[in-house]
Amino acid sequence: MEDLRQLTDDQKDILKKFSKEVEDLKLPYRNQAYIVRWLIARDFEIDKAFDMLKAHTHWRQKFGADKLTDTWIPASIARSHIPLGFLGEDIDKNPSWILMLGNMDIRGVLKSVPNKEMLNYCAWILERSMRIIERNSKKNRTQINRLNIFVDLANWKVADLTSWISLNFGKDLAQMYEANYPEILGKLVIFNTPALFSVLYNFVKPFLSELTVQKIRIIGSDETQWQQEFETLEDTQIPKKWGGALTDQDGNEYALTKLSMNMGKKVPSSNYISNQSPELIDML
Repeated sequence: MEDLRQLTDDQKDILKKFSKEVEDLKLPYRNQAYIVRWLIARDFEIDKAFDMLKAHTHWRQKFGADKLTDTWIPASIARSHIPLGFLGEDIDKNPSWILMLGNMDIRGVLKSVPNKEMLNYCAWILERSMRIIERNSKKNRTQINRLNIFVDLANWKVADLTSWISLNFGKDLAQMYEANYPEILGKLVIFNTPALFSVLYNFVKPFLSELTVQKIRIIGSDETQWQQEFETLEDTQIPKKWGGALTDQDGNEYALTKLSMNMGKKVPSSNYISNQSPELIDML
């Protein structure tokens, strides 16, 4: 569903009733496009949607989600070693990101940044995306905007893919997303997937709703297939590396400077939490 006008008459009545029931909850947004996401996630069952949204408000307060986009600063290792870039908004005004996960030393990052900090980082990206979505909802009150994420797994090592620390974080991230950001995902395109990617996906999949699973597209190394997924973006938004026309002034085909993105690099073991001083570990 991409537009509130696609709701059935019964669903519109449920949305109207639900909007009144959640008036006393402290919500980050109150537009219909935001509120309907919780109903969709619970198959328009008001009681279940209310419980889910109420639990989310408690999570926001405990997690500090309202302050993430204004005052929170990601850990330096996350900023320098997570190769994530913002592509802009597609033709439907959906915020779109690209992550070169294959280039990332995921075990090194997860060994260096506390789990809560990593979840903070992911929530920070989601909250930034929600602000863009909210801004666009004010311009078009019937459209249900969503988030697009493109994940390039080229160069990912099997050990990174199947390590327990990666699997465990994948589970925690999936649970946080499903409980607190329902129906924000437009599509998650994972491409250049290695043969053993199914190990990670099959581990995380049980923690994802069927609605989310339907939006995940897993593609191998066939460029003609995964480049089609970028079609809702302008060529000037897509780095040349992935079939677009965007480059940096020096010709860098990843457009790292324009996307404020790094290439990902190995994290020195001296940054691992286990190698920090006891005093610092206590602080973490």
